[in-house]
Amino acid sequence: MKQTIKLVFLVLLPLLFTQCEESTLPQALEESPIDIPFKLSDHNLDELINSGYNSDIVLLHQNSFLFAKSLVSLYEETDYNKFVKETYDEYNIRSLPFSLLFKNKEYESAFNTQLSSNLRNPMLKGTSNASSTQELYSTFSVESRDQEPTVHLINPEVADFNLPPIISPGLEVEDDSVRGIIDCIVAWYEDEFRDIHQIVISEEEALTSKWPVFVISTIDKKDETKIVNGLFKNEQLNLGQGVKKGTAAINRFSSCEYRLNEQFESSGNCEFCIVTYKVEDTGYSYLTDNLYSDNRDDSKKIADVSFSNIGVDLTHWEDFCPNLTPYSDFYVFFNTFERDWQHSLKNIGTIYYPYYNQPTLWISGNMESSSNWYCNDPSSYTWSDRVDLADIESTWAEFYESDNGHLKIWRVD
Repeated sequence: MKQTIKLVFLVLLPLLFTQCEESTLPQALEESPIDIPFKLSDHNLDELINSGYNSDIVLLHQNSFLFAKSLVSLYEETDYNKFVKETYDEYNIRSLPFSLLFKNKEYESAFNTQLSSNLRNPMLKGTSNASSTQELYSTFSVESRDQEPTVHLINPEVADFNLPPIISPGLEVEDDSVRGIIDCIVAWYEDEFRDIHQIVISEEEALTSKWPVFVISTIDKKDETKIVNGLFKNEQLNLGQGVKKGTAAINRFSSCEYRLNEQFESSGNCEFCIVTYKVEDTGYSYLTDNLYSDNRDDSKKIADVSFSNIGVDLTHWEDFCPNLTPYSDFYVFFNTFERDWQHSLKNIGTIYYPYYNQPTLWISGNMESSSNWYCNDPSSYTWSDRVDLADIESTWAEFYESDNGHLKIWRVD
């Protein structure tokens, strides 16, 4: 007789961090007799947590798992969807810092009670050395950059917040083309009988789901105030006015040769993306927003790069920007990065416009960590580092490179 699989955390999760030669987590889940609208997951959570590409990311995975587990427990007892939706509507930001959510003291108390309970369970807390919730918050750090944990809302525009949320720690699973698992994350889904199922969900499924999708992510703490106050929202002053086309023989500028020297992907292929902006005297707008974007963060995928091709010179033609003339009137900035669709926007470049007191340009993309950039070091990227279209027009091509990787941009006639 088929039985509904109920993932009772107090039974299954203590097995997660036991020190044994083989994982004691179940390797297969029985088929549910009710209609589950997502693929059930048989993934080993211990392996997913420890699949980070360095120790900081492994700790980040561990912390995110504890936060997600606490959020699942919280929603088993109380529905905070209305409050989360109201906070999103008020601030109009997808990634809600816990510090912002904790303005609701009832929410703060309820969540921290669940988190504290998890920390008192020596097997559940796993490798975390934190002895209190306050200490756990302080361990959110990647490469010496303090992080603020967030509830990242994937689909607030279409979700029905009367339904229980799908909750994920943001952990990616290996691609499995046979099962149709491509670029998916593990998550927990609550059915109509309040049974909880471990599932995998893709970006497209998450974006179109009628259930709210909450992912535990982070933002750089130094950017928290700017994000909460909406300062990372670029003012698109010139969208809809079109782009001045050059009259010369040049049709556009495109990228071709590239190389990634770092592997920032914890599982599967690296999603190598580019985000490009133009700046003009009256303000700025995304090139990718109205011309070349194929992602919701206004980025464009250049290629999926396998682990075996890290450090290898590769080629792929991808449009970079149109022929903007006169070149003296347009300034182009970009960065390339490893995109993680389930995570919040991270700042990978801050450009201060030196004339006319114009707004700051924020270069950003959906990433697990703001260190996952390839071409332009955000800490030193300035107005003077803009793409010189006139130089590329005369020399045909120009390399943009760093220790993390490089990209060559060509004129295309």
